[in-house]
Amino acid sequence: MVSYLTQPDVFHALGDKTRMAIIQKLAGEGAQKIGTIAQAFEMTRPAVAKHLGVLEAARVIRFERRGREKLCHLEPHTLAAAAHWLQRHEALWVNALDGLAAYVEENGDDNDANG
Repeated sequence: MVSYLTQPDVFHALGDKTRMAIIQKLAGEGAQKIGTIAQAFEMTRPAVAKHLGVLEAARVIRFERRGREKLCHLEPHTLAAAAHWLQRHEALWVNALDGLAAYVEENGDDNDANG
């Protein structure tokens, strides 16, 4: 599962509001034609295609050719791998921040007197 995160582009792809909206659309409505996706946004079809290209390069989506149309599918295993990575690192940060909070609570008055 972690092998999908060898692509550093996953979090870059997820870091854009248009791409996140595309992901939400696909998650809620299922596979969509590129034209259908493009109609949902106030931008040109080539601009939407660029966003789709970023998502495809990051393996967040995949395309399926059906005649002259391309269907865009969400790749949930990539998103699951990203979520798993975040959950593992969240636990590390929570522990570190809890330790910092305890330190500040214990030593906060000493630092205020010196400042």
